[in-house]
Amino acid sequence: MLRSLVGSEMCIRDRVSTQSTGLSTMTCPRWISVLLLALCLASANNSSCGGDRPSKVKDCDHTDLGSCGNSCCGIEIQLPDSPEEVYNVTTSFLKGGGDDGSYTYVTGKGPGGQDPGDDLRHFGIAYQFIFQGSHTTTGGYLDTIDFNIRKDSGTGSIIRIFTISDIHGALGDNGQGYKNVAYMMGQVQILKGTAQIFHGCGKTN
Repeated sequence: MLRSLVGSEMCIRDRVSTQSTGLSTMTCPRWISVLLLALCLASANNSSCGGDRPSKVKDCDHTDLGSCGNSCCGIEIQLPDSPEEVYNVTTSFLKGGGDDGSYTYVTGKGPGGQDPGDDLRHFGIAYQFIFQGSHTTTGGYLDTIDFNIRKDSGTGSIIRIFTISDIHGALGDNGQGYKNVAYMMGQVQILKGTAQIFHGCGKTN
């Protein structure tokens, strides 16, 4: 939006300048206006529910109200792939930001210097991996997304994805928590499995 306003202001200044000097009046080329509008629209990411209430965006129809104090959404997906495959592909998506740059992979030391690893296989338990990501909406709202992956029968796996609104006082999420997960399922081929809500996502309002 800032670029659009600046571009418009430049065109106005050109007209004023030429009028004051007696030179022929210049008009803002149409292609510049179109380009500025496109840049403004591009600033919105595809994985956000937006400001409309209720949201008109696909998969934003599971509005949660305070299921975790704040709004939250927990989904499990049953997959035929091994835990290691699911982990590698999902973390690769997070590290790449997704197709709209709104996702991140979270790692590194905490305030107390702790830095637990993602790989749990050396413990000899069903849970194989645990990791964290985040999603930032067009409006700048940040959600934390926690993941764990455990063995399923045979060679398959179950990934648990839990997302919670970070900002204090987020009683409702306008469907964003569910959207965070649904968008990933649409973008990451390996996550296209049988999904079930286990908490929040509007189910436990």
